[in-house]
Amino acid sequence: MAKLPLIISAPHASSKIPKKWRKRMQLSEEQIWHFSDPFTEKTVRHPRAFSFHIAKHHRALGDLNRVPTPESAFRSRDFHHGHKIWKKGKELTVLEQTELLHKNWFPYYDEIFAKMKKLIDNGAKRILFVDHHNTAFDHPAGGRQEYMPAIVISNLGSCNIGGRVSSRGDVSIPAAALKFFQKALFEEVGLMAEINQVYHGGYSIRWVTENAKKIDPKVKVFGVQFEYNLGLIHNTLSKKNDLVAMEILRKKVNRAIVQLVKHLRCDKC
Repeated sequence: MAKLPLIISAPHASSKIPKKWRKRMQLSEEQIWHFSDPFTEKTVRHPRAFSFHIAKHHRALGDLNRVPTPESAFRSRDFHHGHKIWKKGKELTVLEQTELLHKNWFPYYDEIFAKMKKLIDNGAKRILFVDHHNTAFDHPAGGRQEYMPAIVISNLGSCNIGGRVSSRGDVSIPAAALKFFQKALFEEVGLMAEINQVYHGGYSIRWVTENAKKIDPKVKVFGVQFEYNLGLIHNTLSKKNDLVAMEILRKKVNRAIVQLVKHLRCDKC
């Protein structure tokens, strides 16, 4: 099966925390699990992607979808219900945070940059980058504290439309292309994706679209953040996981992504 000029990233996939950090944390195992994007290490996989990238460390040790500074990449509380992450007096120091960024954040994006460069060196003129996430529906999320719909797709733009918002700068993919992706997802998955609801897009799609210009300013890299409802796989009441549904979701979303790649004319790998 031919590869596509497609790069996919799951920056919150890992729930692994080394013992040296785990013993300083106040979160329970279940809370740590919810503070990641469970199952995205599997749902991110696309057989036609030129590369896919899966976080090797938990976001508590430096969020890969945030600006790589101690102030931005580290939180004192989780996103799920605002639980304190660290035991009193055991919080990460600025030095530790800086070291973790150099150990985890920068190598992750160095790998993505290298794959973009290889694609461009191979002659790709248009590349699609998909930032892959999920969110549970049992708590309000995002800046406006909204509940998660079935699927959210984002381009740093306006709600429902995907147009440019001056305070955020240029969109990562044109509004018309985002609308096309919305339609493709409905056709393939049978679920309506909301545009820039709950989330309008994170640092990853901004970083990728801007840093591609350092390789070749003539190459166009499109970025879209894709976020599905964790409830499509995980039942919060029974605590059971539907792995059959997970695989169906992965395959159907992948088909919609292929439609978007072709729509954007990203055809050389």
